[in-house]
Amino acid sequence: MNRKTVTREYLDFLQEEVNPLTGIKELLGNEEMITLALIHKAKKRDVKTYKALIDSAYGAVKMDIEIKEAETLIFK
Repeated sequence: MNRKTVTREYLDFLQEEVNPLTGIKELLGNEEMITLALIHKAKKRDVKTYKALIDSAYGAVKMDIEIKEAETLIFK
C-alpha cells in the first residue's frame, strides 16, 4: 500500500465516540474527530488553526493582479 491509501484508510476508520457537539455516542471517522479537535483548538483563539479550517472549508484566498503595460502602480 502506498502512503495515500494508508492515510485515507486511517481517516475513514470509524470508531464509537461521543460527539462533542451533540454529546451523543455515535460512529465517527478519524477525519471527523481530527476536524472537531481543530475546531476546539481554533475556538481557543489559535489563529493558525482557524485559518487552516477556513481554507479547508472555503478554499485558500488567492489574489491575482493583472497589470497591463500602460498601467503603473502607485504606492503611497
